[in-house]
Amino acid sequence: MAYLTDQMSYAKINSGRKTVTTAGTRVQLTTSPTPCKHIEVKALPTNTRIVVVGGSDVVAAAGSEVGIPLYPGDSYKFMINDISKIYIDSIVNGEGVTYIYYD
Repeated sequence: MAYLTDQMSYAKINSGRKTVTTAGTRVQLTTSPTPCKHIEVKALPTNTRIVVVGGSDVVAAAGSEVGIPLYPGDSYKFMINDISKIYIDSIVNGEGVTYIYYD
């Protein structure tokens, strides 16, 4: 059985954390351009509800979700060149994500 492996080489691994202060208000992971090769976003295991991750149009409101819903502890990998293009939204104040990105 053959396995797909990641053959990319990275100069550095960086990490961060972002929470949504006011539920229903999308926020960028970073507000200034931050180059990367890819990023892995993980919903905080202490979250009580979903956090939605995606582009500038993310919505976490129940029944109207737009983006990738992450349950507590779920993760998602984006192949993207700038982490400031990624937004999160939550339906509970103070919930969020942690992330690592490679450059």
